[in-house]
Amino acid sequence: MMSREPIRNRVRNLTRWPFLPHEFTTKVTKDTKKRERKKLFVLFVFFVVKTESKGTTRA
Repeated sequence: MMSREPIRNRVRNLTRWPFLPHEFTTKVTKDTKKRERKKLFVLFVFFVVKTESKGTTRA
C-alpha cells in the first residue's frame, strides 16, 4: 500500500489540475473513488501496452 500511494497521488495531481474544482478534491465520494480507480487502471493498461509495443521492436 505504501509504495503504491505516491504514484496514485502523482496521477491524481496530473489528472486534476486543468478542470476539477477545489471542492471535488476535498470531498471525495465512493463514486469518485471508484471512477478514479478505473481511470488509474486505464492509465496503467495504456502504459503497459505502450511499454510492451516498445519491447516487441527489440525482441
